[in-house]
This record gives sequence, C-alpha cells and structure tokens, in this order.
Amino acid sequence: MKRALFLILALVFFLPAPAALAYDDGWTLVMDRDGIKAYMREVEGSPIKEIRAVTTIAATLENIGEVLRDVPANVEWQAYCTESELMKMHHRNKLDLYIALGLPWPVTDREILVRTETHYDLDAGRAIVGISTFDDPGCQPRSERVRVTDFTGTYVFEYIDRYKTGIIYTYRIDMAGRIPAWMINFMGKYTLYDTFKNLRKMVAKQKYIEAGLNSVDREICESILNDDKKVRTVFRTRLNEFICDQKFIEELVNDDDMLVRFFNPEDGLAEVLLFGWGSVDSKREAIRQILGAYLPKKLNNPQLARSMAGDENLVEAILRCQGSAMEMITAAASSGDLVSALH
Repeated sequence: MKRALFLILALVFFLPAPAALAYDDGWTLVMDRDGIKAYMREVEGSPIKEIRAVTTIAATLENIGEVLRDVPANVEWQAYCTESELMKMHHRNKLDLYIALGLPWPVTDREILVRTETHYDLDAGRAIVGISTFDDPGCQPRSERVRVTDFTGTYVFEYIDRYKTGIIYTYRIDMAGRIPAWMINFMGKYTLYDTFKNLRKMVAKQKYIEAGLNSVDREICESILNDDKKVRTVFRTRLNEFICDQKFIEELVNDDDMLVRFFNPEDGLAEVLLFGWGSVDSKREAIRQILGAYLPKKLNNPQLARSMAGDENLVEAILRCQGSAMEMITAAASSGDLVSALH
C-alpha cells in the first residue's frame, strides 16, 4: 500500500557531481529497508527537513534514462503521481513538466510545475539532474489542486558496474496549504521507498531495455569504460570526495588490483563509496572497507591489516585530514606494530 506524499522526484535522468563530503554534514539515518537508505537533516529557518535517499538499481544508466524520459509513464511508478505531462522540451536534457499528485483524504491534491535539467559529470562517472519549480502565468491551477511552489532537488545516477546503477536523491519540498511540517517530514521517506521500488520494476520492461541499447547515453558510458585513463579519473574523483590524503589516493588509483576491484560487481567498492553519501557513520564504514581491501596486500600481515582497517584513529585521520594515511600505513608495514604507527 502506498503511503507517502509528494513525489515528482526523478523526472529526468543523471546527476551533477556532489561537492566533497563534509566530515559531519548533519544527516541522520531514518530508514534502512530493502537496500534503500533514507536520511534527514535540519534546514536552518524551516521546520521542513531535507531528505536524502541512497540505493542501487539493477540496470544500466542508459536503461534508467529511458524510463525517466518517458514522462507520461511517471504515473506508473512515482508515488501518488496521477498525471504527468511534458509542457516544453527546451532540449533533450532540459524539460518543463506538469505533475499532479493524488493525496489521501482529507488532504487536497497537489500540482507542481517542475523544470529538470540534466548534465553529465564524466570525471565522476555520473549524470546529474537538477530539479526545481518554475512559474508559468499561463498555467492556472487545475481542478482545485493546490499549487506547490517550493521544491528543489538533485538526482544523481552513478555508474556502479555495467549492470548496476547507484542513486543519490536529495530534496526538500514544502507541500503548501495546511499540511503540518511533521507530516511532510514523516511521509517523505516512505514516498522515496515506494518510488524506488516501483522504479526497479519499470527498468525491467523490455521496451526500456531495448531503447537503452540504442541510446546516446550508452555511447557515453562505453567511451569511458574503454579508456583506462578515464576509468582511473572516475576512481580518483570519487576517492577525493572521501579522502583528504592525496598520496593515499594516488596509491589506490595506481594500484591495478584496486582499480579492478572498484568496478568489479563481486567486490562492490564503487557501491561502498555510493552508500558513503549518507551519515557520518556511513562515511566511516566506506573508509573501513576501502582499507580492508587495500591493506592485506600492502602489509603482508592479515592480522595487522584487519586491526588497521578497523582502527578509528586511522579512519578519522583519513576523513578529517589529521595526519598522513600513507605514513601511518608505511610505518605499520615497517614495524609490524599498530600502536606505534597510529599513535
């Protein structure tokens, strides 16, 4: 049964690269279900919180793109979406949409005029969709629906492996009218959950799979994957969002084994970094797993490698730029002693 409120979320397709992660940017985990993690954080001067969801979908980037470009089909998978109309196509990656939301009684239905603008961050292996409301004096409210005018969001679609895509969706919406802020905050995470589950079903439809095979976005993906230099650039860019130590980053990027493991679906290191875009605890876990993959080969001492990967001093040093990770690792390799290397 669908629960949530708003959602026009995801009307486009790829993402712009997020800025480098702050050590603790206020996100708190509020839901972890079926591989979908939802986070919230306070917004200064407003009782309505910002929401972020992180998940993966078993489909290629171009496959998902074809679903999102099918504007009328939004009613099939976006929670509470009852009408979806393309108002204007400025160009392939800039669309104006009319979205209607049928909300549970006694709440009045809503409508939103949404502009989506997509650009590619090839250095990070991503596509980014900026989403916001816009004003059109010629489009008056329909059927006594309440017009939502305060909505912004960013949809990020990130290459994980050739047949898996990561999603980072961040948004904030004021539903207008008399819906209390606590209800908007409470329902937001469930709207995301329903929408992402529905999207997973949509991408499996044969028409979207076939359309993806002929998409120009497929050519973009293949051009990156067939170029070793570009692949290393993607790896470097994503590591830079988590790690301050540039020597450590270059060590990882120039390690062929780590590069293979980053995009290998069995190891899932790209997925590890994707889920690091949640709370500060998720960032720590991402660093632990990167260390867990790298240290055994570097140290030739499995017990020491496990101890170092789980050592909070090293993890915090990497996240907060306190000391040189490579110097600590090198010292441990030379002495075989965790305490002297990290303290």
